[in-house]
Amino acid sequence: MAAGLAAMKLLTKETYARLDELGAKLRASLDACFKRAGVRGSVAGLGSLFRVHPTDRELIDYRSVRATPEEAEQLRRLVRRLLEHGVLISVTGLGCLSTPMGDAELESLIETFAAVLAMERP
Repeated sequence: MAAGLAAMKLLTKETYARLDELGAKLRASLDACFKRAGVRGSVAGLGSLFRVHPTDRELIDYRSVRATPEEAEQLRRLVRRLLEHGVLISVTGLGCLSTPMGDAELESLIETFAAVLAMERP
């Protein structure tokens, strides 16, 4: 409880603003990775959260984010390859940033993501 309380006290408005900024930068960068790689996909999210979607269709509700069997397989490969390169996101493509992360960690994640997407090229 003491550790949780100490962590909560460190979550200031400035900390949340920094996480929001990092999250927006990451989502835009990962979207750009999909485009550069020529692989269908997009990244959604808010604040420190991001979710990788193996589709480029418009995502407007819970039905539109449901993956086809082909998309689900693409996401499984992507998640597995990211894990093999030291990046952990959930099997649903969900990830989050944390307060110790900064530009260096984001750049590393973006580089790894780009390298993994390069494996997806037809």
